[in-house]
This record gives sequence, structure tokens and C-alpha cells, in this order.
Amino acid sequence: PIERSVKAQNTVLDADSARAIFREASLISVMPCVCRLIARKNGRGKDCPAPETSVCMQTNRFAEGILRRGVGERISNEEALRRIAAAEEAGLVHTVRNNVKDDMIMCNCCACCCTGLYFVHQLGYPQGLAPSRFRATLDESLCSGCGICAERCQFHAIIVNETASIDIERCYGCGNCSTVCPNDAITLIEARPPAHIRTT
Repeated sequence: PIERSVKAQNTVLDADSARAIFREASLISVMPCVCRLIARKNGRGKDCPAPETSVCMQTNRFAEGILRRGVGERISNEEALRRIAAAEEAGLVHTVRNNVKDDMIMCNCCACCCTGLYFVHQLGYPQGLAPSRFRATLDESLCSGCGICAERCQFHAIIVNETASIDIERCYGCGNCSTVCPNDAITLIEARPPAHIRTT
């Protein structure tokens, strides 16, 4: 079957891991998101939550290539962290190529424009995007049932009746739900070893 023979090329990355990579990178570049540019050209994504078009970032040798071709600009580690925070505030999902190393490309994806989430939602192919090492877990005693987490989840993994309920089969471990919970009822727990991102 195709889902067994073809491995996802992109992996969801949790916020802490994303920050660690860009905090330590020796060179960082940023370029306009190709997915969003194509979506705009085709009349899609008019209500996209992305705070700015240039949220696709590269480190080290990938950054060197982007700068050499003149398709992006160099930014500082601090500016990269600011853009990561802005992406999280907008509910975007950090995604990277599998086998995360020192040289990498990180996109900040939405369901309305981006290819990875398009595979998951529009084509019904969840294997097109690999989950992070983590998954969300809920403390029902702290949950007020406000529904903010469900609105924020790009993967439709949360439903709310009296309290929230997380479908762990749909959860990709991005952490968007935990960052907006006003009661700290949702946390990320490690579901897979560090080697997961290198082997998915």
C-alpha cells in the first residue's frame, strides 16, 4: 500500500525544538512562502492567518543557497525567533523536512494555503505529513470547555462538549492548542523518541 511504501517528507515540529534550532543557527535566511504566493494567485487563502508572507526560513548551508540565488534575505537569530513567535500567535504549524540536521528549511503552514496540510485535509492523506515527537494531553479537571483549543487546531483533532476531547490519532503534536489554553489544561507529552524525526 502507498501509505506503507511512501514516507512523509515533511514533519511537524514543536515550538521548543523550532526555537532551539534557530537560536543556535550560524546563518539564517527567510523567503516568501511559495505555497501562499501560489494560493493568492489562484484566489485562495484570502483570509489566511499568516502575519506576513515571508515566514519560510532556512539555516546554515540552505540559507547560503537562498542568499546566493537572491530569493531571500538574511535575518538575525533574534528576528527568526520573533517570526516563530508571530507564526505561533497566528496558529501556524512549524514543518521541516525529515532528518532534521543543522542545515534545514522550516515552513510555517496553514490549512488554507500550504501543501502539507492540503494533503492531510483535501486529499485525505494524513501520511503526507509526519507528526512531531509529541502529542497533546488534556487534564479534564482544568478544562472549562471554552473551545479555544478546537478553533486553533489545524488538524481537527479536538472536539468540545462539556470539556475538550483530543483524538490522539489526529494529533500531530504541534502544540498550538496548549499555547492558547487559558487554564493550562493542555500540555505536550513525549510520544516518540528524539530519533523519530530522523527516521520517519
